[in-house]
Amino acid sequence: MPTEPKPEVDIGLLQSGPGVVSSPGPTYSDANFGVPNDQGQPEVDIAILPGVPGQRGPQGITGATGATGATGATGATGATGATGATGTSGGSFVYTPADARDTYTITHNLGYQPNVMVVDSFGTEYLGQIIYTNSNSLTITFTSAVYATAYLS
Repeated sequence: MPTEPKPEVDIGLLQSGPGVVSSPGPTYSDANFGVPNDQGQPEVDIAILPGVPGQRGPQGITGATGATGATGATGATGATGATGATGTSGGSFVYTPADARDTYTITHNLGYQPNVMVVDSFGTEYLGQIIYTNSNSLTITFTSAVYATAYLS
């Protein structure tokens, strides 16, 4: 039975020590060249010989994206929330003053205390102090005169 080809190493170039891991073995031929080796070279573990790190090669191409995983199971339905307070539905009111002013007094007749947003024609929102006089009117006070539209809902 033929033996597996092994690399040739000139034993005269090796230092003694941990690099040599076995004693000289039988002669062999290099499979690449067919040259007989009659020197009976020892096998050398090149992983433990000192060396110089080489340069890093170029980055390889990005691999293909893997398949999308299966969709998980749907969770349980949550509990029903509490019923909201009774009020008028769908009401809204828009108020634009005739000129710039620091106080808007608005009678909206919605029957509840609406949300209020005051915005000018440039899209700037103004914040003022809102006082609900009753369920049908309110007053907005600003720190300076404002010419903007009040949207109540």
